[in-house]
Amino acid sequence: MECRTSDRFPSHQQPSHANTCAKEVMPNPSRGPVALAVRLPEGSDQGTVRVHDPMGRMVMEQRFTGNVQLIELDTKGLGNGLFVAEVKADGILIGTTKFEILR
Repeated sequence: MECRTSDRFPSHQQPSHANTCAKEVMPNPSRGPVALAVRLPEGSDQGTVRVHDPMGRMVMEQRFTGNVQLIELDTKGLGNGLFVAEVKADGILIGTTKFEILR
């Protein structure tokens, strides 16, 4: 899992997003749905998960509320391959992780 901070702020002005991210995807690899563990920054209670296919196309978007979440992603429409999940809070990318679908 790669946690990121925003490029919009100098390092000494990073928001609290710096210590939060998507933690892991379970199971990985998966033959069905996956669960993404997410912790949003303090003061944020809304986020978005976007899933991209190996070609970089967005194939799924899911909004969620709450600070700590286990978000289930329905992968029925996805074929085999490696996917990237991006997690945003307040429009700022706070983390990315990869998962594999094997049918």
